[in-house]
Amino acid sequence: MNAEHIIGLTANEYAGGQAAQQSVAARYVAIVASGELRPRIDEKPLCEDGNLFELDRLAGDNRYVFLSYGARYSEHRDPALTYGFVFDAVQLIEWGAMVGPDMLQHYEDLLEQCVAEVAATLPPLPMISDAELADFAAMAGDDPAMLDYVRQESVKRDSDIDMAILCGDMAEPGAADAVRLFQQRVGALQAQHRASGAAALATLREGMEILILGTLPISAAIARIEAGERLQP
Repeated sequence: MNAEHIIGLTANEYAGGQAAQQSVAARYVAIVASGELRPRIDEKPLCEDGNLFELDRLAGDNRYVFLSYGARYSEHRDPALTYGFVFDAVQLIEWGAMVGPDMLQHYEDLLEQCVAEVAATLPPLPMISDAELADFAAMAGDDPAMLDYVRQESVKRDSDIDMAILCGDMAEPGAADAVRLFQQRVGALQAQHRASGAAALATLREGMEILILGTLPISAAIARIEAGERLQP
């Protein structure tokens, strides 16, 4: 089976339409003209979705070009918005590519642990006031168990730290410490789930990610995908 790199979409492009089709096609043409696929090393604007998430960047995955083993993205996207490149998966592994599952859930779990550890070292927040709780009840309902839960949770910093990290706000108390702890531990997590060489070939299955460190020449592609149609180079 082959490995595909499908160009990610911005939030506006997901809506579809002629403008979105022209936008994706223009980025595809620019990539072809450059002669290579490059990692996304810059921070992604908040309004842009694509396939690279903030946790991927914090984990160092913005050093890699990502491909899917099989048609993970192209099968589920509007063909008019589907542009990309097809490579021989075995050849990529022979060149040093790593293979592993989508790590986002693993990253989310690790970040949650790090945030909880850091938050436990900080003083609690002021408990929600009766007036604020009444306003919440007016919108969400007055179930006593729910309101008691909201009151108890209001003193915890975890959600504030987590949101600050995902928004890039390191001024929030505990955010920078949680990021440092995450980055200290994420390497071992990646090593646990990713493989290269013979081990990568042995674990390769549909839906896995293939990671190329650095750039990947387009000349190595065995096919291109333009508006959902697979074309030979």
